[in-house]
Amino acid sequence: MPVSKLDTVVRQVATDKLITRTEAKKIISAVKESPGKKPIDDVFKAIDKSGAAIETGATRLLLSELDQKMTRAEWVSYAQKATSPAGLWGPSGEGGKSVKRADLPPAVKKIFDKWTDSEGSPNVTKLDVAGKDVFLFDQYSEFGTSFGAFDEAGKAIELKEDTTNVRRNAKRTQAKYDAVFKQPEMAAWAKSIQHTELGVIINYRENASSLTGTARTAASSADVKKAERDMRATLKTGAELELFKNTKDGSFLLVGTPASHSGAAEYAHFSKAGKLLASYSLEP
Repeated sequence: MPVSKLDTVVRQVATDKLITRTEAKKIISAVKESPGKKPIDDVFKAIDKSGAAIETGATRLLLSELDQKMTRAEWVSYAQKATSPAGLWGPSGEGGKSVKRADLPPAVKKIFDKWTDSEGSPNVTKLDVAGKDVFLFDQYSEFGTSFGAFDEAGKAIELKEDTTNVRRNAKRTQAKYDAVFKQPEMAAWAKSIQHTELGVIINYRENASSLTGTARTAASSADVKKAERDMRATLKTGAELELFKNTKDGSFLLVGTPASHSGAAEYAHFSKAGKLLASYSLEP
């Protein structure tokens, strides 16, 4: 399909500057209607033009569903994109298939045996990159988690961070928090959010104290209690709700975090008199 048309499709699914697995399916459908000679190259060039970040699962889906002729070096580059760490986090198994030792190719099975020690065996995830398998290893020990990636012949693939995507995702996350915490009415809470190259560091205690016991009871106005009920209904069982009091202006911030610590967190901002000022939902 003409690159200009592909650009249009990508822009349509990347209006929030993030391409998800669901949106990747739309890109794949569009490409398969009129595939070009280099569909993988075309897709990632279009994503670069859009300036959007792309989720790991979306990257892996694109690379598993599309194919093209490429050199070994080009294939390794895409394999590295599929296995990219993200800052302090190693590559996840998202979008891959867990593989047991018995189902590994002989060369990879030997690597599995070398990784196996008194603390156990590695976890292996198989990824499809343009029709060829990549085997992603991870193994936990008391010193941390080790990662490695190998092709079917057992050749190591260097784990290399997709810095452009990491920065785009960090910028997108920062913009979401800035849209809330840089508002004039949230000025007293602005220092709670600190930007880094990897995204945001959240520290509400930078200029606030967490309320517990009688202090929290005293601050639980009718509006605060209602917000707590609403958050629990939204976040479901196991949600963590914490109430902070700002040391600068005396306002309150109720923060609700899902039990899984993934997905959107809920926020409610109250005046020092306990009146609800605004509610927000932020998904990192």
